Amino acid sequence: MRKNLLITTLVFIGCCFFIFTVPASAASHSGINILLNGKAVEFTNDSGYPFVDENNRTMVPLRVTMESAGFVVGYDTNARTAIVITEHNRIEVPIGTNKIYTNNQLTENDTVAVVKNGRTYLPIRAVLENAGYTVEWAGDTNTVNAYTFNYDAKEFVPYSTSSLSTLLENILKGNVIYYQGQYYATPEYVKMMTNVQVHYYGNDLNTAIYPQASRYDLAEFDESQIEWVSGITFDYILVQDSQLAEFGIAGKRSDIPGYSYVYAFYEQGISGDKIIYCVDEMTDKFINATDATGTFNGIRMKKESGTLFFNYADLKAKGIYSR
Repeated sequence: MRKNLLITTLVFIGCCFFIFTVPASAASHSGINILLNGKAVEFTNDSGYPFVDENNRTMVPLRVTMESAGFVVGYDTNARTAIVITEHNRIEVPIGTNKIYTNNQLTENDTVAVVKNGRTYLPIRAVLENAGYTVEWAGDTNTVNAYTFNYDAKEFVPYSTSSLSTLLENILKGNVIYYQGQYYATPEYVKMMTNVQVHYYGNDLNTAIYPQASRYDLAEFDESQIEWVSGITFDYILVQDSQLAEFGIAGKRSDIPGYSYVYAFYEQGISGDKIIYCVDEMTDKFINATDATGTFNGIRMKKESGTLFFNYADLKAKGIYSR
């Protein structure tokens, strides 16, 4: 069958003779090639080149590799964390560690992400497998083959296009063959067509958010069933350690002996603030956010355009506030 396919293709093309190669710019100085769904990643001196680290793992430049896969790339300089947004996942890779967070789920790798010559390099297998790719290594060509398309390597897929020039171009490139009155795309070409371009409009692309022990699941918040209230007296206040001891917690030590800071609901009085309920799980990151959601000490909260809202049912259940 393959012999017939070859003969039919040659008859259709006529006397044209061609050689199809990977672009010269795609070849790595290290001799390592990266194919994502059949398409070669083009590395340059500016982007950096793949290399094999001391753990015998292939490391690739973050931005050019992930953007070639259609992903969005960010970087938190303070947390030294690479951030990759795929079609379905958010992946965070802290530099210098073997940890990878995928949608806040931790997996550990057998090597670490590094910064080399001012560029961030990630272990390609670990990151792409967390993004849903199958990653294979072809040692005879020094090629990493990563793909998301499940296929039978011997199967050809029916192909059609309204553009004659596109059809001819794909035939000359070896992407499409003609057999028994039908055009077929090769499995490799089908993989190339499955690349997805991701667009991300969140405001936390360059801010690491994992791990978050108190991060709540969106499914837990049904807005139609929740009554939100704001304006409740809640702040980061300075209180006596003896008062905190009554709640069995310790706040953040202050410069004043016997006093500490803590997030709390409280009442203002002539003799000082009286704590109603401490929220020692609260984070500065949540308080300073413009739009965020979270659950702290059993109280569901949200920040909306900078305003802090509380779940009324939770406040009432804790004896903090009731109308």
